[in-house]
Amino acid sequence: ANTLHPHIKLKTSNRVDLLSKHSYSFSLNLRFFLASLPCLLLLLSLGGKTTLGTIFLAFLVAYIFDYIGSNEGTLLAVWVGTVVTEVGLVIAFINPIRHSLVNILLLANTAVFVLLIGLWITLQFSWLFQNNARLGLALEKALVATFPYPSAILSTWGLMVLLGVDNVGLYYLLAQAFQFVLLGLPLPPSHLLNQNTNPSGASVKYQIQSPIHSRIQAASLIILPAFVHISFFHRVLFSLDHLFNVALLLALPVFLICFLVNRGSLYWLAKRRGCGWQEWGWLGQGR
Repeated sequence: ANTLHPHIKLKTSNRVDLLSKHSYSFSLNLRFFLASLPCLLLLLSLGGKTTLGTIFLAFLVAYIFDYIGSNEGTLLAVWVGTVVTEVGLVIAFINPIRHSLVNILLLANTAVFVLLIGLWITLQFSWLFQNNARLGLALEKALVATFPYPSAILSTWGLMVLLGVDNVGLYYLLAQAFQFVLLGLPLPPSHLLNQNTNPSGASVKYQIQSPIHSRIQAASLIILPAFVHISFFHRVLFSLDHLFNVALLLALPVFLICFLVNRGSLYWLAKRRGCGWQEWGWLGQGR
């Protein structure tokens, strides 16, 4: 018999998924809002009134469907709005693409970012987790794993437009570090709990990030800013100033990761498989 909680549903396997139907809420909204805000402002300025109007209309229709209790209609409205926004941004990118092939990369990252925003909105629906908790967890993991990369690129692009390209490697490092602090440190899932429901327990079985995802994000934070600087300034790379910049771009991420070690930035180096966000002294409730 289930004696843990009146609303907790147990599965037959020993790896128990615990889902509270009446208290579910996506717990990472503030983090995603902060991580996406620079990019959203950039895309709204790029798409103009058309993009803003499309987003407003999609939210209005989704709210109406949600109000009348149509889950399918709400989900359809969200993703139709997402696709229409994608089309509008592609149209806005037509002229820039003609002038520079680099803008194709920016368009690809913009398209991925908008799709991830649609996924983030989808995860607000509690009925998704209530009907299929495994699918909800898979979508949540995919969102956390992929969101930092297009967000960092678009934020860097915005800083380049405002401040120029002289310090593009530093801009990308700042954007990557911002994403790493928000979404790269170990975080608990929104709807999965440990078999021990005491939030201060030492044994943590679940966290959103997998060790391989955390390794990739840490490696990206260390390597990619220097790579971006080299790709922009490879013709003058061997001057003293640029060599110093490359060394600095390699050293600063290592310092940041070591500084955040108490928050679990290096949990994936631990020998014990279950070492997670609580065992590093940071409860990280995600809000």
